[in-house]
Amino acid sequence: MAREIVLDTETTGFEPREGHRLVELACLEIEDFVPTGRTFHCYIDPERDMPPEAQKVHGLSADFLRGKPKFHAPEVVDAFLDFVGDAPIVAHNAAFDRTFVNHELGLCGRVEIIEHRWVDTLVLARARFPGMANSLDALCRRFKISLADREKHGALIDARLLADVYLELKGGRERRLELAPAVMAQAAGAARQASYGARPRPNMDTPGFNRQSYEETLHYGNAWITFGLDRPGFENSGFGGESGGAGTHCASIDIVAGRKAWYATSKTKRSGRPITVDNDFTIDAARIYISQKADVDGYFRLPAGKVGNTSMEEPRSCIAAKADTVRIVARENIKFITKTDSYNSQGSTLKDELKAQYGIDIIAMEDERSLQPMVRGENLRDLLIIILDTLSGILSTNNTYVSETRKFLNKSMSHSHFETFFGNKGIPDVVDSVPSGINRLINNVTNVDVGGAMRQLNMNTVKMAYLETTGAETLHEDTGVPLNILSPYNHNN
Repeated sequence: MAREIVLDTETTGFEPREGHRLVELACLEIEDFVPTGRTFHCYIDPERDMPPEAQKVHGLSADFLRGKPKFHAPEVVDAFLDFVGDAPIVAHNAAFDRTFVNHELGLCGRVEIIEHRWVDTLVLARARFPGMANSLDALCRRFKISLADREKHGALIDARLLADVYLELKGGRERRLELAPAVMAQAAGAARQASYGARPRPNMDTPGFNRQSYEETLHYGNAWITFGLDRPGFENSGFGGESGGAGTHCASIDIVAGRKAWYATSKTKRSGRPITVDNDFTIDAARIYISQKADVDGYFRLPAGKVGNTSMEEPRSCIAAKADTVRIVARENIKFITKTDSYNSQGSTLKDELKAQYGIDIIAMEDERSLQPMVRGENLRDLLIIILDTLSGILSTNNTYVSETRKFLNKSMSHSHFETFFGNKGIPDVVDSVPSGINRLINNVTNVDVGGAMRQLNMNTVKMAYLETTGAETLHEDTGVPLNILSPYNHNN
């Protein structure tokens, strides 16, 4: 497995040559683009003041940092170098982080980390999205990575976000599929060790869980039930995590089968260290998540659709189910009903003015661009009947016109004039008028009368087969499937 370190820093300014220093350093270990759960994180006393403009970015004050270990302290520099080892370092705008890290290393007489070990995700992003905004925030929005837990810049939070962005830049889902065969082969070998029948089944090779003090868990193998507070990811995420477990009205039950899915393993292959993981709403194999207060759309990276989206500012209670396939099976029937109460779980009044927020979106392939309203079946039926009746009326009018035209042609063919001499009536024009009139009458009968009658019959047949709801249904002559556009089983409003 390829080991890499995702790194982020916070500083007092932009340029170490002007006296600016590191104030926060965070590293996250990944193997084959998947976080192992191991992190390095520390705040650092910069031994100087904190410019107001820098504090606005990361929220770290001079008072908070005073007394924190300095970079040259063994618990910082030695622990940092031990954690990084010889792995490549992934950073966004890596030149900035590299300059500060190497400056601090130089101040305490350590060897700088050479440039070719650094992987710059900003360079990767500009190559993939030329001419577009490629900040970390912009990439998170583009890849639908939730920024719900990021009120200010923080090195550890940004490192976790960058790990997700890095995976997407290296191929995202497609990259995971490339890795799948080797990992699946490993999982298959573990599965073969599991016995069946009356004998006990041994636990699979699974990671540990980063349980917080406000959580209780039940688990066997890689099946888990966690009772606690709303927490979709790492320890500071969600309404429970951001409060450090002090949040209220955000109770949750998380049921997971298969943490880290096919990546699951109890130890790193390289060093044999135990792996401890957090909730991962993207990779975990199957989950039912119940929360009293959550940004469920952000947690699961769902498209907005038409019925509204949750956010950290507009949370809702939720029940969410995610797996490769989801089936709802009923022995009799299934109902989806919205707007059942006058208030939601957060105490907000549910008003009737905005009906769209109470609807149902069905979105395939995450493609909300082609999302359209559902058809009201009976209304469509009524409209089509009106159209067919209108066409029938047009045909009737046409037939009347043809009939009256035929009468006129008959008169035209047989008409005569009184002769100049003696006042006698002349004979019809047998050279031009009579033959031409006879041809037109034949064409009227064969093309208009017969064709109109057939079209009228066809429209009546279509109306009976597709639109009528009384009597026996007409079946497709090849498939035997009913033709009526209205389902006798399913309804929507």
